[in-house]
Amino acid sequence: MLSYTALQPLYGRLSDAFGRRTIYQFSVIVFTFGSLFCGMATNLWTLVAARTVAGIGGGGLNIMSSVVTSDLVPLRERGKYQGYANLWFGTGALLGAPLGGWLTDTVGWRVCFYLNLPPLLISLYVGTFKLTNYNIKEQEMEGTTTTTMDRVKKIDYAGAVLLVASILAFMVATSLGGNSRPWTDPLVVALLVVFVVLILFFIVVEKNYAELPLVPWYVITARTPLACSVSIFCSIISSFSSTFLVPLFFQALLGYSPSESGIMFLPKVISGSMGSLYAGMHMSRTGEYRKYMIVNAGLQFVSSVCYWCWNAGTPTYLMYPVLFIDGFSIGSNITACLIALLSCVEAKDIATITSISYLFRTTGSVIGVCASQAIFQGVVKNILTKEITGPDAEEIIDIARKSMMQIRQLLPSSVLGIVLKSYEQAIQYAFFFCAVFAFIGFVCTFFVQQHSLKK
Repeated sequence: MLSYTALQPLYGRLSDAFGRRTIYQFSVIVFTFGSLFCGMATNLWTLVAARTVAGIGGGGLNIMSSVVTSDLVPLRERGKYQGYANLWFGTGALLGAPLGGWLTDTVGWRVCFYLNLPPLLISLYVGTFKLTNYNIKEQEMEGTTTTTMDRVKKIDYAGAVLLVASILAFMVATSLGGNSRPWTDPLVVALLVVFVVLILFFIVVEKNYAELPLVPWYVITARTPLACSVSIFCSIISSFSSTFLVPLFFQALLGYSPSESGIMFLPKVISGSMGSLYAGMHMSRTGEYRKYMIVNAGLQFVSSVCYWCWNAGTPTYLMYPVLFIDGFSIGSNITACLIALLSCVEAKDIATITSISYLFRTTGSVIGVCASQAIFQGVVKNILTKEITGPDAEEIIDIARKSMMQIRQLLPSSVLGIVLKSYEQAIQYAFFFCAVFAFIGFVCTFFVQQHSLKK
């Protein structure tokens, strides 16, 4: 996840400099070797290193597929293609976990990685023989092209290093904070300070020094790009927080099994793909996205408030509509936000704005999961420290925080009720966090401007 997220902003500019096909091929090859090395791993650290390589390639594939589609498809039709992509993504999300578990139990976990290789070889064939560096050829035809060495010199190396380092510092801090280390731990605090300092340096470099900046200042500070970026960032934080909390609610608080919880969560997964596809069809038919974004951001806020009202006595038949609305609204706005961003920039900035969009989305997903987990753990610890005393208190609290799915088997009935009550309160606090960010995302959509989709 670190390598996948941190390097995504670079691919847009790299494809501008070296061509879409070149960077697409690079991404496919790196992801192929990463998957191969994962399957061949002989120990944990080898697997971690291979996953890092795969993340670098996977991030590039994610960006380049969207960039190439944006280049080749009329903007008014672009949303439909994004919907198709998200539909396949949702299908993969539904089938991936059970298929991976079945393969692991039957033929071994290595096959899960080797399974990537055939489709990747097909992708490499398509990228090599069916795709060209058309953006470089267009520059040559217009007489605006430069030599490869000139393009290499213009790459924003300082900005790239600062941005990657800042994202890594932030993601490591949010991964450690509230989990293996408290938020007040010197390492966590130092990483957050480093993140802030590096971001400030990055802004200075992008605004004043970079000849071909990764994040052009005139783009990110314009009204619609800024409003869209903040809106989707906050919406993703809210959505991924609920994605972490809802299964926790079903399993830890209500006592459902992981498979039952997964089935109950399906409405959000399915409706997310439906929302993305419908958003594309809506924009293709009407050419309008601003009102659609406002309505769906409002629906996400309403669903977040409904989550906040859940308790152990809430009937499950009332939960399914909330999950469906949440999934449909975030799926819709992911697609609509991308189209809104593409509609307000020039053709030369398409790859850059796409990279920026994915950066905000992936960073928001990490923050959402880490923050909601930190809130849950912090509230549970605070409540149980006050409520449970005695010689076994520390052990009971440790079990309650680390073995949430097995507490009914591990804890005596005398404290089980206290622990479950702490879970309920902690989840409600975390759902309130979801609602706050969903509201911010909703407010930001009012600042999005409607642009023509006839490009």
